[in-house]
Parts: sequence; C-alpha cells; structure tokens
Amino acid sequence: MLPVVRILAFWILGILLIPFINCTYDFVLGIVILSALFFVGLWSIKSYSNKYTENLLLLIVVLGIVKLLSFNSQKTVDLSPYYNQNIKVLIKVKKRYKTSNYHHKYIVELSAVKADSALKIQEDCLLMQVNDTSSKVFYPGDVFWCTVYCTPIRSAKHHTLFDNAQYWHLKGVSENLWLKQEELYFIDSQLSWFLSIRKKQIEWLELLQKQDMNLSTKQIISALVLGDKRGVSKDISSTFTNLGLIHTLALSGLHISLIYGICAFVLSILLKYMPKLQSIVLVSIILSYAILTGLSPSVMRASLMFLLYAFSLAINRRTTAFNIVFLSALILLIYNQNLLFDIGFQLSYLAVLGILYFYKFFRYFIEKQNYLKRFILSLVLVSLSAQVSVGLLSVYYFHSFPISFLWANIIILPFITILLYSSVAYLLFIVLGFQFQLMNGLMDTLVGALLYVLSIIEHYSFSPIEVFISQAEL
Repeated sequence: MLPVVRILAFWILGILLIPFINCTYDFVLGIVILSALFFVGLWSIKSYSNKYTENLLLLIVVLGIVKLLSFNSQKTVDLSPYYNQNIKVLIKVKKRYKTSNYHHKYIVELSAVKADSALKIQEDCLLMQVNDTSSKVFYPGDVFWCTVYCTPIRSAKHHTLFDNAQYWHLKGVSENLWLKQEELYFIDSQLSWFLSIRKKQIEWLELLQKQDMNLSTKQIISALVLGDKRGVSKDISSTFTNLGLIHTLALSGLHISLIYGICAFVLSILLKYMPKLQSIVLVSIILSYAILTGLSPSVMRASLMFLLYAFSLAINRRTTAFNIVFLSALILLIYNQNLLFDIGFQLSYLAVLGILYFYKFFRYFIEKQNYLKRFILSLVLVSLSAQVSVGLLSVYYFHSFPISFLWANIIILPFITILLYSSVAYLLFIVLGFQFQLMNGLMDTLVGALLYVLSIIEHYSFSPIEVFISQAEL
C-alpha cells in the first residue's frame, strides 16, 4: 500500500474515533511522542522488520495527532450566557452565505462582546440581517460594532428531518446572531490578501447583475464562473438535478480543468522558455481562482490536485494520479477534519476515484479510435464512471437516481464547455471596462440555446427514480 494511502486511511479512522477518545491534552501528547520515538527506532533498525508493529505505532501517532488538532478546534468560549438577549458585539464579516426574500445571511467572526471586554472571543456565527431597502450590504473583511439578538441554532425535532444544528456544527458555527436595525459603527481594518480576493467575488457578482442581460443568463454565468449558485432559480436547478447534470452547474473539477487548460496554453506561449515561472504563475492563478469562488470542497479538491501536479512538474518528480488524489484528500482533512462529513467532499472524491479506476480498463480501446469517437466515448466513460461511483451515496442523500444522465451529459457537456470559455472572456471584458451590447446578446443567445436543449432533453427523458435507503443499507 502506498504510504500516503496508509496515512490517509489512519487519518480518516482517527477522525471517526475522535468522539470516543476521552483523554487530556497532556496524556495524548505524551502517547504521541513515545509512539513516534518507538516508530522511528524500529524503522531505523534494518534487521528488525515487523510491519504489524510499525502500522500499530503509526496508527497511534496519527490518531493522537488528529486528537491534538481537535483540542484546538473545539469551542473555547461558552456563549450560552448571552442567549436570548440583546448584546453589543464586534463582528468581522468572513463571507456572504445566502440571500433570501427575507434575510441576508453572513458567516461572521464574533470578536468581542462589549459587556465583557476581558473575554477573548473568536467564534464563527451566522449573522441574519433583514432584507429590505434600508439594509446595508456587507463585504468580506468589514468590521463593525452592532447590536444583535443571540440564539443557539436549534436541532431537528425528529431524526428524519434535516438537522440544521448538526450541519452548522460541522462548519464550526453554533450561534445565530439576529442583527438589530440601528446605526452601525464601522472600524477601518487592513484587508488580508485572502479577504481581498473574496471581496472581489462579491463586487464582480454585483457587476454582473448590472448588465443588460436576461436574469437566467446572469444566474448561470454567476454559477459557472464565480461559483455562486445561490441566485439560480429553482426551475433551472431542478432541471439540472433531474437530468444528473448538477455537477456541470456547480464549480468542480470540470471547470477548474478548463480554466487550468486556458491558463496553461496562454502561459506556454508567453513564458515558453521559462517552465518554472510558468508553474509559479499557474499555481498563483489557480489558488486565487479557488479563493475567489468560495473554496467549496469540490473546488478545493480540484485546485489542490492541479497545484500538486504543477508542483511535481516544477521539481521534475514523477507521480501518479492516485497519489495526487489521496495526498490532496489528506491535506484537506488535516486542514479541516469536518470536511470528511461534507456531502460535496464525499461525492467529489468518489467521482474522481471512480473515473480514474474505470478509465484505465478502456483507455487502450478508446485511444485507437478517431477524434470524434474518442471524444464521445470519453464522455460516456467519464459519465458512467462518476455515476456508478457516487450512485449509492447520492441516492442516500437525495433519494433519487437520474436515469437520463448518460445522453444528457454527452449532449450538454460540449455546451457547458463553450459557455464556460465564453463566460470567462465576458467577465474579463466587463471587469476591464469593455462593455458592448453585442456581447450581452451573444451571452443571452448561448444561455438561451442551453436552456432550450435542456428543455428538449427533459421532455423526452424519464423522470428520476425515487429510492430511499437507510444508512445501514448504504
């Protein structure tokens, strides 16, 4: 077994066992140090080779490290004394989460409570702001004093219902802050490069909304290029979902690979004789784009895989696709253990592993075909591999299985590719200040054609099969 696979397996096991390990920080630290010393000692003795002992010690070390990291991620401040009362707080906006007809929702960092200035607070909360004409829109990095009504996020009343509290707990959020409509006191703060990039997403989304285009065109461009699916109408979203095409609308490896391809081609011309500089610039572009689009699990997975691939090229180190997949998963789970329970993370990695696994059996046959047959067969194989890999899990989460996904993907993926390239070019033009009515008309035409083809496919397709399976059956 590859070393990275073994460590990843132990790491996942450690995350699953954390709730059952009840030890003090010092005790766990001591066990980790002793096990690490024994492991290094046994590994350095060439005459002694006992893989079972080495694996056991490595497992203890990894479990201990996961547990030590969990100590740092646990809540350090009990906010329950502030529940169900108005309090004056200092808030730092991290990102805009969602906007509905009634509320603007933000992920914010609660930095201080005015009533208790000695209390150090750095907790993520969900800020709810009434959506009306007098509401001021907040941007990532905004810091201000305000009055909020603090409540805990309630758990579901029945185990079959969606558990809102558990969902937000996995994201490190456990309180609701309801913003009072009164004067806010903003504090000037120096934006980090991370928040500066995140702020650009909001600014460019607002710039798109000002363009003279159809509403559906703005929604799809926002989702495809900037990773903002929040504004996509339910009708469009349900159409993509019923046909098994929702992955083409949500930013994922498909979109990152297309962006990577564009940038790699341009840089290969501009920096033809400087391969290392090409890699550095390419890494910077992909990293910035991932941050710009919100760092969803699928985007982080795809971006990190491309970054690791570019890094391996820069240092002339040969590697395999499976190595890159497993190493990227390990890095992300070290960064955030709760990603293991994220639906997007699970589906994204299952899909890419399925594609890599099944593709190798048919690659020789596909590569002997002409270009058109190779293109169609590749689309078929990728769609089948991904759907087979994530089928059971998607049925468990979404209680339906699309049976028209194959031919829908074959028809729609070329459309999505053309639309994505056009959308990137369009966004670049309007950001640089070039705005022509012809461009707006062209984008409306492309999106209109896409939606028209989708409506035909949906009309002649079977409805998705409704299937309900339990966790035990899964």
